[in-house]
Amino acid sequence: MTNVKRSTPQGGARISLKNIIKVDYSTDGAIALIKDYGSRFDWYQALVCPCTFKAQEVNKQFGKLTCDLCNGTNWAYILNKEVLAVPSSMRREESTMTYRTAEEGIMSNIYVNLTCEPVNKVNIRDKMVFKESVTFRSEATIFDASKLTYKLTFPIAELMVVLDEDGKKYDCTHFFPEKRDVDITTDGLLFWVEGNRKPKSGQPFSVLYSFFPSYVIISAVHEIRGFMAGKPADQGGVQSFEDLPRLMVAKLEIPSTYLFK
Repeated sequence: MTNVKRSTPQGGARISLKNIIKVDYSTDGAIALIKDYGSRFDWYQALVCPCTFKAQEVNKQFGKLTCDLCNGTNWAYILNKEVLAVPSSMRREESTMTYRTAEEGIMSNIYVNLTCEPVNKVNIRDKMVFKESVTFRSEATIFDASKLTYKLTFPIAELMVVLDEDGKKYDCTHFFPEKRDVDITTDGLLFWVEGNRKPKSGQPFSVLYSFFPSYVIISAVHEIRGFMAGKPADQGGVQSFEDLPRLMVAKLEIPSTYLFK
């Protein structure tokens, strides 16, 4: 048998770090990526609901469950502006057995990473409403002749079907808005067009509509995210703090009424 000569294994190439003092990172490429390829989100900032003060500070109780502003969550949301963000690493994490129903009141276990420009200080508990696509939902309510508008769980993007308890359908998609029986406002509220067909007083009706899904920020891992750019003064340079894009983890919001109503 011929003996095959083998060379002695040698380590791979290594980088010497002895002479490296600082590595600067430019944010121009990252910001350009967000501006060119980011998705549109409506950014809602979270604030403590005013209803909590009297309940917690004076009466030492939990917040009102019937508050029209926060719907019993103790958090109110105010629209700040439309921003661009790059979604990544969308994932689903199972916290229960696959055949079990989600518990009432919890949020869906669907997560996504969002990266936005440094100027937009999106923070924990804020809400990001995805404007590039819609999802669908149906709800039932009762016709009340004294009500001008109906607020559903989510602002309506488009009405699909309106059906009353007798199985009668109402026109909500006619090309001419004045011909529709029911329509929506610019704020996503439902209203019945005056002079056209309506359900009987006190009659239940169901609505199938599309809406923009919302994500609640559960972790703002880079609340302070930046570095000192440039050479130090003792090396003849000028340094300044450079803010990096913000990275958040968000969770898809599905209220208990979505699962159980």
